[in-house]
This record gives sequence, structure tokens and C-alpha cells, in this order.
Amino acid sequence: MTSGDTHFLLLYLVAVFQPVTRRDLFREAVKAAGTSRIESDVRIPPEALKELIKRKLVSEDDGLISCTALGNQRAAKLGLRRVRDKNRLFFLKKSLGRDYNEGR
Repeated sequence: MTSGDTHFLLLYLVAVFQPVTRRDLFREAVKAAGTSRIESDVRIPPEALKELIKRKLVSEDDGLISCTALGNQRAAKLGLRRVRDKNRLFFLKKSLGRDYNEGR
């Protein structure tokens, strides 16, 4: 996986799971990448995240990472809007279903 792929993957994952902690973001990145360079070189995701923050595509506040307006625009330009929305709905459905059923 190239560094550009890592940036793309992290931007996409932040857009789906936002607000997300660093730990959860990197765990999802490893899952999504499978057996790739992300697993073998743990420095890549933090460096890629720093670059996304520097370019103002994502922001980190109180330990939670979210896309900025520019990050959402860039993801839309890359054609990620529909895929992001679909995966976010699945993630929210799973999360809300678990929370709802725990209270019963």
C-alpha cells in the first residue's frame, strides 16, 4: 500500500466513523488494509493522519477525529460520498441496535 493509499484510506475511515479516536481509527485501518504495510510499519498511519490534519482535511479535538468541511468536499470529489453514506448507515444501524437491545 502506498502512502497515497494510506491517506485515502484514513480520510475515508474518518468520514465513516467520525467522531473517532486514534486507536479506533488505526484499528479500522488495519482491518480494512488486511495484511499490508500498515500492519508491519506502525508509523505510517500516524504520519498520514498528521498530513491530513496539516492539510486541514481532518481535525482532532479532545481526542476525537472528524472530517472538516474541506475533507468532506475532497471525499465527495473522489467519489466517496455514496459509499461513505452507505457504510456509515450500516455502522450506525449496528451501533444503535446494540445500544437499544442492551437497555431491554
